[in-house]
Amino acid sequence: MHTEELTPDGVRRIRVTREPEFDQEQYELLAALADYEAGLGHHGLPLEETMSPDADPDNPNRKYEYRVRVMRDWYDDAIERAQQDPKWKDHPSSARMFSATRVDLDYSK
Repeated sequence: MHTEELTPDGVRRIRVTREPEFDQEQYELLAALADYEAGLGHHGLPLEETMSPDADPDNPNRKYEYRVRVMRDWYDDAIERAQQDPKWKDHPSSARMFSATRVDLDYSK
């Protein structure tokens, strides 16, 4: 906020009053988010759970386990197939880029 003031000798001064960027509640929310994110592993799950003895496969009294499910990203699959296509392998351009677009299939015809 800017306010103008006149000094006793008639000099005009501008006073700048800055408000805090965050109020106390916002700061507390940001601090809580930072603490939460610091406790996450690269997979986005809480390390407290993923590294717990309750999940240890060697613990006979474990309470839960993690199982892997293979997932396939069809967009990435299409890009990979295009990159392996012989017509593109020998292409001289080093600036080659691949982009896939979604094509809706109409089976009603």
